Amino acid sequence: KYADAWRTMRDAVNAQARTIDGRKRYPTMHGAEGWYGWQDEPWNVGALELWYLSMRADDLARVDHGWTAYLQGRNDTYPETALRRDLETVARRTAAFRADATPPDRRLADNMLNYNPAAIAALTQLMQGGVVPGREGGLLQARLRYFDPERKRAGVPPDVAALVSEISDTRTVVTLVNTSATAERTVLVQGGAYGEHRFGSVEYDGRTERIDGRVLAVHLAPGAGTRLALTQQRYRENPTITRPWERP
Repeated sequence: KYADAWRTMRDAVNAQARTIDGRKRYPTMHGAEGWYGWQDEPWNVGALELWYLSMRADDLARVDHGWTAYLQGRNDTYPETALRRDLETVARRTAAFRADATPPDRRLADNMLNYNPAAIAALTQLMQGGVVPGREGGLLQARLRYFDPERKRAGVPPDVAALVSEISDTRTVVTLVNTSATAERTVLVQGGAYGEHRFGSVEYDGRTERIDGRVLAVHLAPGAGTRLALTQQRYRENPTITRPWERP
């Protein structure tokens, strides 16, 4: 019911569309003089986030994003292009802040935001099956989160790569690979950024095993990899920031 408020707002704004210079245009803002900020496409702010929370087909139909097309099997090159885009962003912003000659007494407090070289969109989408929270204080919404039990830290262990290729209301598919040719690795896979999703079962290499919990331990031999098809009950568990080894 909370998500319905966003759908209602979206429909209410787009209902104010007008024909301007022979083209149908949609407003993006409203003020004392009425509607303004006209554009050619319907107002659709938050469409990706809304679909991610609901997993409804009608919400997905309003999303135009390379990542969702990839998840639907219609954009196979997205992982490579998205990663290249983020790496180029890192290089461009690093060069920009190194070349910034603005004296310190003329810099605003948020001056460095435009030069922040941390580009995480591709990693969040492709490794965690999540949406980028942005810089306005939004919580991370993700299907998976990884922990390194040996080093007792968040994130994948050294040499481990992850790629989420499918998500639905009840299923997440991820491929895990150990790129080390000599060392075995163990990674803890958690359901949700805060353990809010419960795993039901995992299917891999022709086998199916029950999990019935929010964490799965995956052991990878040197050079090994596997595709895990995980069933999930979304938002079943109470969220927590405690790490897996700190829980009862």
